[in-house]
Amino acid sequence: MKKLSKGQKDIFKLIGKRVKEERELKGWSVEELAQKTGIRKEYIQKIEKGIAYGLAWSKYVKLTMSFKIPLSELVSEKL
Repeated sequence: MKKLSKGQKDIFKLIGKRVKEERELKGWSVEELAQKTGIRKEYIQKIEKGIAYGLAWSKYVKLTMSFKIPLSELVSEKL
Protein backbone atom coordinates (compact mmCIF):
# COMPACT_ATOMS: atom_id res chain seq x y z
CA MET A 1 0.00 0.00 0.00
CA LYS A 2 1.21 3.50 -0.85
CA LYS A 3 2.33 5.60 2.11
CA LEU A 4 -0.37 8.00 3.27
CA SER A 5 0.17 11.73 3.64
CA LYS A 6 -0.49 13.50 6.93
CA GLY A 7 -3.69 14.95 5.45
CA GLN A 8 -4.94 11.51 4.48
CA LYS A 9 -4.15 10.13 7.94
CA ASP A 10 -5.98 13.09 9.49
CA ILE A 11 -9.11 12.17 7.51
CA PHE A 12 -9.03 8.61 8.85
CA LYS A 13 -8.59 9.94 12.38
CA LEU A 14 -11.56 12.27 11.92
CA ILE A 15 -13.71 9.43 10.60
CA GLY A 16 -12.66 7.26 13.54
CA LYS A 17 -13.50 10.01 16.00
CA ARG A 18 -16.92 10.51 14.39
CA VAL A 19 -17.69 6.76 14.37
CA LYS A 20 -16.86 6.54 18.07
CA GLU A 21 -18.94 9.66 18.85
CA GLU A 22 -21.96 8.29 16.98
CA ARG A 23 -21.61 4.84 18.58
CA GLU A 24 -21.40 6.34 22.06
CA LEU A 25 -24.29 8.72 21.32
CA LYS A 26 -26.42 5.66 20.55
CA GLY A 27 -25.19 3.97 23.73
CA TRP A 28 -23.81 1.00 21.78
CA SER A 29 -20.78 -1.08 22.62
CA VAL A 30 -18.26 -1.96 19.93
CA GLU A 31 -19.75 -5.46 19.95
CA GLU A 32 -23.27 -4.11 19.33
CA LEU A 33 -22.08 -1.97 16.43
CA ALA A 34 -20.29 -5.01 14.99
CA GLN A 35 -23.54 -7.01 15.13
CA LYS A 36 -25.54 -4.22 13.52
CA THR A 37 -23.09 -3.66 10.65
CA GLY A 38 -21.51 -7.06 10.07
CA ILE A 39 -18.07 -5.45 10.52
CA ARG A 40 -15.72 -7.37 12.81
CA LYS A 41 -15.25 -5.86 16.28
CA GLU A 42 -11.48 -5.68 15.80
CA TYR A 43 -11.92 -3.70 12.61
CA ILE A 44 -14.34 -1.26 14.28
CA GLN A 45 -11.69 -0.69 16.93
CA LYS A 46 -9.16 0.11 14.17
CA ILE A 47 -11.67 2.47 12.54
CA GLU A 48 -12.20 4.31 15.83
CA LYS A 49 -8.42 4.64 16.30
CA GLY A 50 -8.13 6.08 12.81
CA ILE A 51 -5.88 3.31 11.51
CA ALA A 52 -8.25 1.38 9.23
CA TYR A 53 -6.71 2.63 5.99
CA GLY A 54 -8.00 -0.03 3.56
CA LEU A 55 -11.68 0.03 4.45
CA ALA A 56 -14.08 -0.37 1.54
CA TRP A 57 -16.65 2.40 1.08
CA SER A 58 -19.41 -0.18 1.50
CA LYS A 59 -18.34 -0.53 5.14
CA TYR A 60 -18.66 3.22 5.68
CA VAL A 61 -22.12 3.04 4.15
CA LYS A 62 -23.05 0.24 6.59
CA LEU A 63 -21.84 2.39 9.48
CA THR A 64 -23.80 5.45 8.40
CA MET A 65 -26.93 3.37 7.77
CA SER A 66 -26.73 1.92 11.28
CA PHE A 67 -26.29 5.44 12.71
CA LYS A 68 -28.98 6.86 10.40
CA ILE A 69 -26.73 9.71 9.28
CA PRO A 70 -25.50 10.82 5.84
CA LEU A 71 -22.06 9.61 4.80
CA SER A 72 -20.86 13.22 4.70
CA GLU A 73 -21.23 13.46 8.49
CA LEU A 74 -18.41 10.97 8.99
CA VAL A 75 -15.94 13.43 7.50
CA SER A 76 -17.16 16.62 9.12
CA GLU A 77 -16.50 17.97 12.59
CA LYS A 78 -19.47 18.41 14.87
CA LEU A 79 -19.84 21.97 16.04
